[in-house]
Amino acid sequence: MQELSMSLQIDLMELKARYSFIMEELDALFADAYLSKIGAKQKLADEMLREIERILSKAE
Repeated sequence: MQELSMSLQIDLMELKARYSFIMEELDALFADAYLSKIGAKQKLADEMLREIERILSKAE
């Protein structure tokens, strides 16, 4: 794996923290709506992957 600049590493850590917080909030909000939670988490995971790709593309 390529070495990432400190700035990109920070961007990725901030992204992880932001999405972790959102995922925890979803657990609280959708405790009784399992399928809704899974669908929302899948959408967030897809969005996070796009964000990671965008951040990593800056390293090229």
